[in-house]
Amino acid sequence: IGAAAPWLLTLVRILQGLSAGGEFGGAVAIMTEFAPRGRRGLYAAWQSFTVALGLLAGAGIAALLATVLSADALDSWGWRIPFLLALPLGIIALILRLRLEETPSFERIRPEGTSAPVQKASAGETAKAVVLGIARLMGWSAAGYTFLVVLPGYLQSSLGATFQEALV
Repeated sequence: IGAAAPWLLTLVRILQGLSAGGEFGGAVAIMTEFAPRGRRGLYAAWQSFTVALGLLAGAGIAALLATVLSADALDSWGWRIPFLLALPLGIIALILRLRLEETPSFERIRPEGTSAPVQKASAGETAKAVVLGIARLMGWSAAGYTFLVVLPGYLQSSLGATFQEALV
């Protein structure tokens, strides 16, 4: 599809990022609500930990492909392999998400005859929570992209490292 390919790939990655970001807070809430008392912090930490593992796995797969494939093969078709490897994981995650039941604590506070609990918060409390959430995610994202995107590029362009060396 020619010149449209990078634009479409960028659009798909933006949609992926928005959907993953939208699920992040809900996933932490679900994990903590299902956690036994006294273990909620540990359960909530798994969300960030598994995100970090996923980023490291992605960098590892990229390094492996850069080592195993020639530069021409990587540029022409090899870059598609990580996307194809992620497809079954995405399907599994979607199936799990669609089958997820409500947490026991949610069921306890749900008013009779409604589908969701009624919660009231002031506009100031809501704005503070939103700004704090944005700041935390921006810091996490900046650190992740610095180490996994910017640093390998810097190592190649400024220090003369090969693509494989930069990824490793």
